[in-house]
Amino acid sequence: MSRNLEESTLLKFENTELHVAGSRYLLIRLLSEKREVWSNERVAVFSAQRLPDLLSAVVKMYIQLNPRLLPAPENPVHVISNNKRTFGVEVQALKECFPACEERTPQLIGSSDDTQSREWEYPGGYLHLIAMSQHPGLPVDQIYDLSESEALNIKKELISILKGMQSAGWEYSTGDAAKVNYDRPSKKVYLAGFARAEKEDPRDIGPITEKNTVIWQFGLNIWRF
Repeated sequence: MSRNLEESTLLKFENTELHVAGSRYLLIRLLSEKREVWSNERVAVFSAQRLPDLLSAVVKMYIQLNPRLLPAPENPVHVISNNKRTFGVEVQALKECFPACEERTPQLIGSSDDTQSREWEYPGGYLHLIAMSQHPGLPVDQIYDLSESEALNIKKELISILKGMQSAGWEYSTGDAAKVNYDRPSKKVYLAGFARAEKEDPRDIGPITEKNTVIWQFGLNIWRF
């Protein structure tokens, strides 16, 4: 799996072990890392293996930073409370969307609300962890020779996934091609990035079609140029 590193402070955790929901995981490769200024978190994703059964997985982490880093006039108490709420929403979205989307979204393996120890950036702060299944393929924005027929198939399958989410009462807020994986050998399409999922009444979402704004956003430089 390819890297997308805006920062790289967590490379030191490659080939170390981490516990998520009572299971041990070997963190193999740092796939992405960025600092979110307004939530005051460092967000990272590792490819991993669950031990001892060597199940391939992805471990996502939300690492609280020192509240002094928050831009004024943000209230640290309110920010932390909102972060805990959105973490819970993401976990719930993963649980509910996996069966509704016919296993084309990540399967939740486990989640934990832990406390940072001394080797982390802000000891005593929270460490939100999600372990989930790993999908094959590459993000479509990293496949530079997609044919027109492949792009149209990706769009069709993506619409099907979003309809599955809708049936479970979830909506994907903002489309991003980096969250769509395409596995060329099987021609299967997968959707990740469930921090962007929002709980909605299916009756309020409206039908998912090619003309939806979120499909337009997903298609930037893929089927829309």
